[in-house]
Amino acid sequence: MSSRGHTVETKDFLAIARETGAYTIAITTRVDCPIARTADEVVLFTSAEAWPQAGSAMHVPPLVLLSEYLCQCLQMAEV
Repeated sequence: MSSRGHTVETKDFLAIARETGAYTIAITTRVDCPIARTADEVVLFTSAEAWPQAGSAMHVPPLVLLSEYLCQCLQMAEV
């Protein structure tokens, strides 16, 4: 997961994961970034609004959706 998809540690981790045969999913706000180009799957998030205040539950629905989507991706990869 990387907001802009350029974090060195994230790129390195993703590259190592792919080299070992892992199915990779990039979560980013940019469709054309290094981690998006490297991953098997890309989950694109918008960054149009500021992050919610600490303690807010506004982020819960997107995280539930993301969790469901990741599970679906992993199930499809196992087939």
